[in-house]
Amino acid sequence: MFSLKLTKLKARLYFPRYSLPQWLGNKFRGGFGNVLVRAICGYTRPRCHACALSDECLYYVVYEKEKQKVGKSQPPRPIVFVPPFFGKPESGKGEIEVEINLFGNYFVFLPHVIYGLRFLGKIGLNAESRYEVVSIYDAFSRKKIYDGFRVNAENLTTIDLGELEPFLAGEIPRRFSYSSRGSCPAGCRNPAQNDPQETYSFCQRIRERKGS
Repeated sequence: MFSLKLTKLKARLYFPRYSLPQWLGNKFRGGFGNVLVRAICGYTRPRCHACALSDECLYYVVYEKEKQKVGKSQPPRPIVFVPPFFGKPESGKGEIEVEINLFGNYFVFLPHVIYGLRFLGKIGLNAESRYEVVSIYDAFSRKKIYDGFRVNAENLTTIDLGELEPFLAGEIPRRFSYSSRGSCPAGCRNPAQNDPQETYSFCQRIRERKGS
């Protein structure tokens, strides 16, 4: 039976000013990768393909893994950024909302995702587009996951796409029936203040509570 877990987040980002290209997806994906490897890897010169921990590393799975253990297709990427599409280069200031989809059990890397977003905001998508993470909320429950200071992983909702009722092509269901809901340990401090070991321990607690 088909089974695929999905955790969907919405991140509110405040830009004092921005000058953004038509396609934002590559900016977020590439920029996030650059800061993520600094956040989770203790090596000054990472050698991902020779690392014994590579299969447990979010950076390796998303950015470096070249093939699956079975089959010849490209390995699936467990994190997908969906920024707004302006249709043209855009300049201005204010809030922009970015959707973040986490597939499988990769919701356990929530602290790394938040840390990466904050770090990327300090560096900026470009010289004129730095931002602050105002908040992050669960797209299904609308509950707040991160308020700018603390992570509340208890509010995460995970659905199994394989258990959703099918619908006819051309119809768009207005509501989903959530197939599964789980709780996670709360109380993680601001990820930007955590050292890598503390962030890793918090991810382990999320994994244990989720039963993965």
